[in-house]
Amino acid sequence: MTTSSGTETSAQRLTKADPKTAWLAVLLAGLTFALFAPAIRYDYVDYDDGVYVYANQHVLRGLSLDGVRYAFTSIKGGSWMPLTWLSHMLDISMFGASPEGPHLMNVLLHSLSACVLLLALQRLTGRVWPSLLVAALFALHPLRNESVVWVAERKDVLSVLLCNLGLLAYERYVRTPNWKRFASVASWFALGLLAKPMLVSFPFILLLLDFWPLNRLGHDRTSFCRSLWPCIREKIPLFILSIVFCGVTLWSQDEIGAVSHKEFSAFTHAAQVVGNYAFYLEKFFAPAQLTILYPSKSPDSLTTTALALTLLVATGFIFWRAFRQPWLVTGWLWFLGTLVPVI
Repeated sequence: MTTSSGTETSAQRLTKADPKTAWLAVLLAGLTFALFAPAIRYDYVDYDDGVYVYANQHVLRGLSLDGVRYAFTSIKGGSWMPLTWLSHMLDISMFGASPEGPHLMNVLLHSLSACVLLLALQRLTGRVWPSLLVAALFALHPLRNESVVWVAERKDVLSVLLCNLGLLAYERYVRTPNWKRFASVASWFALGLLAKPMLVSFPFILLLLDFWPLNRLGHDRTSFCRSLWPCIREKIPLFILSIVFCGVTLWSQDEIGAVSHKEFSAFTHAAQVVGNYAFYLEKFFAPAQLTILYPSKSPDSLTTTALALTLLVATGFIFWRAFRQPWLVTGWLWFLGTLVPVI
């Protein structure tokens, strides 16, 4: 069934679930688990793992009333993330203080996250194999090593799983909009923020999905301008959550001294932003020499200018093709936008 213009509505496409996707999702989860399973035998590392687990007496007591109180009042580690603290305490209650349990949970969470992402992407786009490719890149790319293998990055694998569940819930909401389904989206988002505040860009991701593949913003500039405000308005509760958690995070980072109060020139700031975007693009396509920490350096003025012009030209070209290849806009702005909290 199509509209009078011959174009499927988003709700019509979303009903086309492919039964084989569930089996592919299970296979992807199994492959992901097999790839990262060796990490279960690894020890803790002497960098932040002590802060979160093996040297933290509150966590080592496991789940308890005092532990819950600590989880909701601590900003140790630089952010307010009570759900992450509770997950570490649950590890201790289930597996004891040995590193095998936390590593196992990280691998399981990431494997489940890959499974949910594939299901969400297929439901959103109505396409199986491109969704599988994207989900597999997320699941198996070397850049995921740090988050999965490092116990201290539980906050990342947990928040991403909750984000992906939020995407799946948003697909259900768009298919049949009602307040209960929107509440489900908001709940997954709130839980993700409680795991890691970097998820503040989630409402913007939903707006990108509204543009493509959901086509809720129309297929030309006129319909886009007419449809944009209603799509933003429905997400106002989500934007409020983002603003609140941005404020809490800035406060907590400042409290532990993680926010620099040095004065830098506008060019220095711009050079760092451009250099960081270039760095992430480089590591995505050539993931070599990966480590936990990288030297902080800004490119020289000539290199910065060249990189900035390249990014601007690429962005301009993508916007020029927005209504012809809308997937380019969604993909590019997803990359640019999700890095904003840390770039």
